[in-house]
Order: sequence, then structure tokens, then C-alpha cells
Amino acid sequence: MSAASLTSYCSEYPPSAFQTPPGSDHDICPFKCIEEGPKANSRSPIMYKSLLLLLGLGSSAFAARSVIVRSNDGNQKFQFWLNDVDRYCYCVRDTQTGSIEGVNGGVIRLFSSSDCTGNYQTIGSNEKIYNTQWVNSFSYGAGGIASGGPGPRCNWYA
Repeated sequence: MSAASLTSYCSEYPPSAFQTPPGSDHDICPFKCIEEGPKANSRSPIMYKSLLLLLGLGSSAFAARSVIVRSNDGNQKFQFWLNDVDRYCYCVRDTQTGSIEGVNGGVIRLFSSSDCTGNYQTIGSNEKIYNTQWVNSFSYGAGGIASGGPGPRCNWYA
């Protein structure tokens, strides 16, 4: 009996049944038919989903972390890259800050001062806020450590 006819035969019966195919003198277990025939891939979607989930989790651990600052009209953008061990302060006093967005993690604090001191607003990972013209500096990086900087540069589009 060909694999195609075994598969079509096996698909006609419930998986719990043991049946003798027409014209055959031995019993065939539908489970064996499914495992050996073209329907053997019935478990594959689960395995593929598991593999994709595993790859997704692994790649998110290596995803680049950054802060994106966009101008008021959205035509200009500057991207500040993060690492997991440092925290740094950037002055954006002379930069149009129409929106600020966190990408893939890191603790981001927005300050109205130009040296990352005083009161701040925290934005979350993968969060974007608009109307950020009040922001004169921001710090980002690992939480729980002091910020380094800011550097002398306050206009990132020039």
C-alpha cells in the first residue's frame, strides 16, 4: 500500500482506532500511519513556533538599545545608543526635541535642566512621548548608577 493511500486511509478513522486496511491481512495503527506518512508534520508547527520563540527571545537579548530624538517637524532625528553598564547624560538644550523615544530598554530620564539634575520624568522602554520642547537634557543607561556627562555639545543637528 502506498504512503498516499495509507495516509488517506488513516485520515478516515479516529486516531484511537486500530483498523485493517481493505485488501490487507495485518493491522495498521493510525498513529503509525500518521507518523510515517505525509501527516508526520502535524507536530511541526508546534516545533517551529517553539524554535521561533526561542530565536526571538535570544535576539531580543542582543537587540540594540537607544534613544531617538526627533525634531518638531520629524524631518531630523538623532539616535543615541545605549549599553548595559553605563549611564550618561546628554544636553539637548539647543536641539529641537519634538519627540523622544526609548527603543529596546534602558532607563531614560528627561530633565528641564541642561545637566541632568533636578526633577525628571521617566519614560519606559519602547515608549514615545511628544511635545518634549521642555527637555534640555536626558540621561539613559543602567538604573541605579550616577550619570556621567553631560558633554559640551547641546545641538545634535548642527
